Parts: sequence; structure tokens; C-alpha cells
Amino acid sequence: MYGKNCAVKKSDYENYSINLPFKFLLGKRRKKFIFKELEKLHPCFSDEYCFDSKILYKNWKFFADVLVMNKMKLASYRFDNPKVKLHTEENEKRIIFNKHNYLCLIFLLVFICCFWIAIIYVLNGKKAQTRSFSDIQKDFVEVEQNLAEVGDVCNKLFETVKKTKGVIKNFSWENKNSFENLILSVDEVFAEEILIVDSEVDVSSINYLNNVPNLRLRHGTKVKQPNLESVNHFEFLKFISRFRYLLINNQCKITEESNYPFSIKFSFSNEHFEDIFEKISTMFKVELFFCPSLSITKDENVTVELTIENDKKNNSSINPSTYFNIFEFIWKNSNLFFTRKERNFINEKNLQNKKNQKNGIENEKIIIGKIIKNGEQSSIFYKNYEQKICLEKTTK
Repeated sequence: MYGKNCAVKKSDYENYSINLPFKFLLGKRRKKFIFKELEKLHPCFSDEYCFDSKILYKNWKFFADVLVMNKMKLASYRFDNPKVKLHTEENEKRIIFNKHNYLCLIFLLVFICCFWIAIIYVLNGKKAQTRSFSDIQKDFVEVEQNLAEVGDVCNKLFETVKKTKGVIKNFSWENKNSFENLILSVDEVFAEEILIVDSEVDVSSINYLNNVPNLRLRHGTKVKQPNLESVNHFEFLKFISRFRYLLINNQCKITEESNYPFSIKFSFSNEHFEDIFEKISTMFKVELFFCPSLSITKDENVTVELTIENDKKNNSSINPSTYFNIFEFIWKNSNLFFTRKERNFINEKNLQNKKNQKNGIENEKIIIGKIIKNGEQSSIFYKNYEQKICLEKTTK
């Protein structure tokens, strides 16, 4: 049967494994979810590409085994091999782009039926063992305690990059719906180096630019729900004004801004990376407003885009006990965004700026008084940068 089918070359498609939440398992919601994820994972993904997905179940989680292919390339295979099923070169039993494959749907229906039968059995078949509300509450507390802390995903991937001596070029972080997700684009490291350090990290295929390898690392997990508190809308608006003022007065160029949710996009030069994030982290440490997403792109300049939780009726800040300051984390790990050569250049540039600034202060004189004798010789009294009174004599 499979011998009559046509094999699609491995070089003509890309394969991805995407963590699939339960609510996105069926219908158009699944397609939209996979499409958004592929925009992050697949380089230059657009309407020129199509994808075929297969649902897998492993370790109590659903995954979408997604195959991406150029539409023109797929049409070429269809034209050259009419009325023949296509399969991958790696696995001839993996039939792709087959409109009449209902196996996944049948599997889901069977799973859902078994799930509801199990619930009915527990509710009706074990009434003698009914549990109190306090027992159920204890179970929820135990589950909550077993969840990861916010920031664990960041610590995991950054530690991996640090051990492999990679350089982060792009950073995309989200903390939404009790799920923390992080995607890193890393230069100067290979997939096997990453997997030796941590085999649980999702690693994409490698791209090369000027013979420098680049790959994407991804990791996400369910985390404890942050404890949000209501804030007056007027207080939130004042915070936004202070935040904007901070950016403008620290040589940042704001390019975009929107509301509900509030988001802002700005850029600055590479040598100000550490200083900018230190100041933002200090502000958020005091204000404690909730930032659910942050992205950083480093090229000739650094571009940052972030959102801050807000709603006209119920603006949100975060309780200090559940607070993870993502800006402080970036500031303390800023060295991972630069190569050694870039760091040396920035350090030399900052050192030169400090010297110029110091020389300017040292040369500054505050004249207190002047005494002129016979119209030719004069004595000038002034304060130097150390606030000491000095005397300077001049002759015409």
C-alpha cells in the first residue's frame, strides 16, 4: 500500500512539536493556536506556508506534531503525483496533508468519552467514600504547592545558555493564564551542546548567518497563579506617565504605544542595556505593577516591547509574596546578551565617557573674585571641582 505513495523529501518540510493546551484540541481554535505558535518558531512563516498537524499524547500532556511546507512546493508534489497519498521521507506510514484522515478525531472522542465515564463512576459508584469539602481543598493546595514558581523557566533556560556560552539575540517571555513560556534565539551554540546540558529543552533547527549558528530554545510550564490586587485607575495612569518619563530621560526612543492592554515599544543603544534595565527594575520593585509579557530584540540597537496589566474597572498590581521582577532578572543576566568582544567595546566606551565627564568637571572653575594691579597683573580666586579655593595669577 505504502509503496505506491509518494515520499516528500526531508529538505522540503520542517517538523515541530508544540505543547497543546486542552482547550485548543479541536476545530478552528487549534488551527489558530498552531498558526500563532508557528509565527514564533518557523522563520518567515506566512500565508505562503501550510501545515499538517497530528495530535500526540505523552506524559499526561497533549502535543501537536506539526509539519510545515511551502504551498507552491506542495502543489508541485500534487501535480506530479495525482491521486497518490504523500508521506514523509523519514516515515512512510506518516501520511501528510490527507483531508480524509479522521484518526485523531476518533482518538479524541474516545478519550473524552472515557474521561466522562470515569467521572460518572467516581461520583455514582463510590458514594460511600464521599469526601468533605476540606479534603478536596487540601488536594487543591497540594497541587498548587507542586506547581513551579514564576521565573523557574527563565532560570532554567538562562542557566543552559550560560553553561554552553551562547549569546542571546532575541528574548520572548509570557506569564499568562498560570503558564510561563519563554523562547530564546541564541547564537554561537549547537543543538547537541544544549541537549547535553538539559535534554528537556525544545530546540529548533539551526540557521546560519555568516557561518554563525543560530537556534531557538523554548520551555514552558504551568506555574503558581500570581496574587493580583486591584489598583485605582487614576494611580495606574500616573504610573504610566512616570514610566514614560523614565524612558525618555534615559535616551530611549518610543516607537509604539497602545491601551487595553497597555503596551509600549521602545529602543536604545546597546551600551545602555544594563543601565536601562536596572532603572526599570528599580521602578517596578517599588510600584509592583504586573507585567505579563516582555520581548527583547538585540541588533545594532536594542528593541523592547512589554505589556502592563490594566483594565478600566480593575487595574492590577501584584502581591510582593508572588512577585517575580523580570526586569531585575534581565539586568542581572545582561552579560548573556553580548559577546565578549561586544562587552569589551561597551566597557571601553563607558570608561571613556566617564573620563570625559570627569575631565569636564575638573576643568570647571567657579570664579569668586578678581584683583587687578596696575592694569597688568591680576589675581583670580576660584573654586575647583573639589570646592577648594584656589588662586591663579595672570599677566597681560
